[in-house]
Amino acid sequence: FFFFVFAMNTTHALLASFVVLLCVFEIRASYQVGLGIWDVTGPPAEVNMMGMGKSGQITNGIHFRLRSRAVIVVDNDSNTRLVYVTNNICMTYGGLVQNVTAKLQSKYGDLYGYENVMISGEHTHSGPAGFTYMSLYDVTSFGFHADNFATIVDGIVNAISMAHDNLQDGKILINNGTLVDSNLSRSAYSYTFNPQSEQDQ
Repeated sequence: FFFFVFAMNTTHALLASFVVLLCVFEIRASYQVGLGIWDVTGPPAEVNMMGMGKSGQITNGIHFRLRSRAVIVVDNDSNTRLVYVTNNICMTYGGLVQNVTAKLQSKYGDLYGYENVMISGEHTHSGPAGFTYMSLYDVTSFGFHADNFATIVDGIVNAISMAHDNLQDGKILINNGTLVDSNLSRSAYSYTFNPQSEQDQ
C-alpha cells in the first residue's frame, strides 16, 4: 500500500520524508489508512502572493491548481489515529489549525483535534496571501483575505473528510537508504561560500 501515490510533481517528492513507504521492514500491527485530496486554490487574480514580502507580486491567473493532501492512519490495536495534511501553501498558522479542527469536531466529535491533526505548508511562494490573521505576514497583501482563508480551511477539512471516508486496511512499511542526485537545496554560487574543507567532503 503506497501513501506516495498522490505525489503530483517533484515538489511533492518531499512527502517521501514524512511517511516511509518504499519498503523493506514491515511493522506487524493492524492499521487502517485513508487518503484525501481537495482544491485550496483561492483567489486567482489581484491578490499578493505569500512569502516574498513584495507588494507588487500579484496573482494574475492560474498556472496549477493548489491542493490539500491528507493521510489518516488508524491503529486498530490502540484505537488511536493520526492525520497528516500537506498543502500547496506557503505556511500554516494557528488560526488556520483552530478553524480546521473546530469544523472537524463539529462533524466528527472528538475524533480529530489539536492532539492528532498535523497541518503543514510546502512553502510555495506562488499562492495567494492574506490568510494568517497576523499583521506582519498580511501587510503586503494589504490585510486579511477572508475568501482565501475560507477556501484553504474548507479544502483541508474536505481533504481530511475524504481520507476519513476512504479508510481501509493497510500496512506501514519502513525503508532506510540514501537518495542521491535527487534535489538541489542551495544555489551553486551560494555553496561556494562554505568552508573549502566542507566542500571537499
